[in-house]
Amino acid sequence: MKTILVFVFGLLGFVSICNAHVTACDHAVLLKDSARVGEPISSFAMKTPDGKVLKADQLKGKILVLDFWASWCGPCRKLTFEVDSLLGAYHSSPNFQMIGVNFQENKVEAAMQYWKRHGYKFPMASDNDVLGNSIKAGNPTILVIDKKGVVRGRWDGYTRGAAREVKLLVDSLL
Repeated sequence: MKTILVFVFGLLGFVSICNAHVTACDHAVLLKDSARVGEPISSFAMKTPDGKVLKADQLKGKILVLDFWASWCGPCRKLTFEVDSLLGAYHSSPNFQMIGVNFQENKVEAAMQYWKRHGYKFPMASDNDVLGNSIKAGNPTILVIDKKGVVRGRWDGYTRGAAREVKLLVDSLL
């Protein structure tokens, strides 16, 4: 009986850890009850490799997708490819902006080379992990932000279908 109780409590502890740290479980969840979904995005300023500064207030009025990723992160690379493939058609839309936010990257040069090699349509930027740390992002994390600057969706981790869910939300907001 004691062994069974230890097992049950151990299992409950593991499940609660997975729920608290979705990225550690390597699956994506739309966190509708997240502290950030339904709230305005924090102010931010990011630099692209060519020195252009992207600021939150300049992007209001557009549907914004922030894709937190790193070149060393396999699930990030997969999700970024899928999201870029599905949302690439919006690249020239004046009402849409997607940014690949380089997060937790030791060698930014490696990220830039990866980005160029894969020919992604949207810009890559970095803010030295300030925004990612403030929202407790993991790799990968995707945020969808509406035209008023309110977070409407958040995905932490990777699963099949996450990119389609992001596209459906973006479509509903455009």
